[in-house]
Amino acid sequence: MVSATSEWVGSRLAHRSGISIRGLPLAGGRPNALLPADRLLSLAAVLRDTPRAAPALSLEAWREFLDLLRPHGVYALLAYRLGAWPEDCRPPAEVMDFLKRQHLVAAAPGLPETSVPPWGPATATSEVAP
Repeated sequence: MVSATSEWVGSRLAHRSGISIRGLPLAGGRPNALLPADRLLSLAAVLRDTPRAAPALSLEAWREFLDLLRPHGVYALLAYRLGAWPEDCRPPAEVMDFLKRQHLVAAAPGLPETSVPPWGPATATSEVAP
């Protein structure tokens, strides 16, 4: 149960930052359903800096996953943490290259930025790699 005070504080923070809390797609009802379990556990492992095997996703599925994470501003953190993990716990090389570029962009804000992975835009259909 959410109190009126916490709703007011949340709305004030959202107003000040210009961010719509409803627009951050990690939880909630459709269209913001929860992430699939493997991706949610992988994200939690990175945030806790506890190495675990990366989910077996196609590049398209990785693209969609990163698209969901973009509004949360965690690309640089993902690159930093995953870069120190063992090779078998990291995503594919294309994903790591993209995250490393985003880490550099965060470190040097004067450089031009591209937040679209080089392997192309997401489509509505993506499947988990076997």
